[in-house]
Amino acid sequence: MFRQRVSQRKWARSRRRARRLRVETANRDDTGASLVEYALLLALIAVVAIGALVFLGHTVSNTLNNVGNDIAAGAPGGGGGGTTTTTIANAAPVFTSSANVGFTDGTAATFSVVASGNPAAAIACTGGCGGLPGGVTFTAGTGTATLTAPTGNGANFDCYGNPYTIHLTATNSVSSVNQTVTITMTCNQQGR
Repeated sequence: MFRQRVSQRKWARSRRRARRLRVETANRDDTGASLVEYALLLALIAVVAIGALVFLGHTVSNTLNNVGNDIAAGAPGGGGGGTTTTTIANAAPVFTSSANVGFTDGTAATFSVVASGNPAAAIACTGGCGGLPGGVTFTAGTGTATLTAPTGNGANFDCYGNPYTIHLTATNSVSSVNQTVTITMTCNQQGR
């Protein structure tokens, strides 16, 4: 009988413990932040970010405008009205235009041969421009030279030697560079 009572007491104690654990577990809030709380937090962050962008946006825009105006006015320290001399390092010439050009009989056209470099490079035909097709002229220049085809159907175009090749040189005080330009003639008349 004593054993039975001890056993009943243990059993009653364990039931009370189990009930207490159920009550504690039921009262505990494991759900975390709700969707509404997250939405409110995001809205607050968005309002602060928009306010900062509006305030800083105008400030940054005004600062960049002032810098641009000072550069245009030539004032290095933002004092306005001064003149500034900017020195760019000397650079060897480089042809930046295409090495191929096409002209069509009866259509006026101009092709610019361009070379970069500092100081500006003089562009000329190497050994003269004897390889030009009939009707096409070459005008030498500094920084830019031109190949010109005249208007008029059959305006002295020579299509027998298609394609034509000329050799150009761009020269400045730093160095010289060569480029071969291929000229393709399209003739409208048979046999030209």
